[in-house]
Amino acid sequence: MMSRWGTQEWLGVLAFLTAIAFWNGALDGSLIFRWCLPALGLPILLLTRKEQGNWTLAHTVGLAYLLLAFISLAWTLEILDGAQRFLQIELVAVPAFCIGASVKSLKWVYVGFALGLIPSALLAIGQAYFPEHQLWYVVQAAKPAGLWMNRNTMAEISALVLIGLLASRIWWAIPAPIACLLIAQERIAFAALGLAAAGWLWSRHKIAAIGIAVLILGGGGYTILTSPPESSAGQRMAIWQDSYDGLTPLGRGIGSFLTAWPEHLGHYAITGVTQRPDHAHNDFVEALFELGPLGAALLLLLFALCLCGAPSAEGLIVLALATECLAAFPLHLPATLFLGALAGGRAAVAGVPIHRRLYGLAVAYSRRHVGASGAA
Repeated sequence: MMSRWGTQEWLGVLAFLTAIAFWNGALDGSLIFRWCLPALGLPILLLTRKEQGNWTLAHTVGLAYLLLAFISLAWTLEILDGAQRFLQIELVAVPAFCIGASVKSLKWVYVGFALGLIPSALLAIGQAYFPEHQLWYVVQAAKPAGLWMNRNTMAEISALVLIGLLASRIWWAIPAPIACLLIAQERIAFAALGLAAAGWLWSRHKIAAIGIAVLILGGGGYTILTSPPESSAGQRMAIWQDSYDGLTPLGRGIGSFLTAWPEHLGHYAITGVTQRPDHAHNDFVEALFELGPLGAALLLLLFALCLCGAPSAEGLIVLALATECLAAFPLHLPATLFLGALAGGRAAVAGVPIHRRLYGLAVAYSRRHVGASGAA
């Protein structure tokens, strides 16, 4: 049986292992171990896969983004941080995107992540309702988080997995991600689910879809603008304002946010309660800060191209991921980057491959040229 397994099945195993990976007792252990698994497994699966996908315009834009990130290592302030971030993109996002563009289904991935979320759901329940019991203890930065250290991280991956399961009608696997979402109570994860629902409604009832999107985005914007400075929303606004003050035409370099951002500290207040942020809590703002307007434009274009194909479960996941990018940093976390890049690759091939676009443009130009010559 093992010999008959293909890329899809092994992706499911890798998803399961990534979801349960945890190094108890080490503050950054779960994050480091979760990076190692997809960074090792995905390139191997990419090199050994039998399926081949079409090269699309999204691949070209992604390659341009990768090259810009590599070039920016020449001026990033902290070369080790920059190299680490570049390797995360190169070893996780790139192979996941290419594999996603070649496989026929990601159902095994959704199932793998869902099964891997079961231990976290059980732990999070114990952490939430029986916090004094040592049986539930694992290292946590924001409780209850199961095996994810931070409840927001657990909620963000759970939302993406739940969308894939619902769209694929794998009903038996949905309890664990639902439990993680309800226990974590993270607003951006629920917003991501809401916008994915709007995306699903778009082809069925456009007015309802627009209404949901306006309600979610408008409500989120109002919350950010009116929240007090000490709230999490107010702190995000301050981070973005200080990031804006540090913008340069070429960006500060890949992986430079942690080192370069404090130079422009003016709105965000670091106190005994708040700490210096590692990320901008908005992946588009962080791309703008590190890679400049061109880098941010390429990232936005990549998302847009993945969303412009035929409606699919993967397109809804990309939409939810983009929503999470507005107030969190899922592109800087291993599980969400892993699943998001896979879904992006699958969604991209639903569009027109780039060679067909070029051929269509060439045919249209030839007909126009021949028609003009005949008329003359």
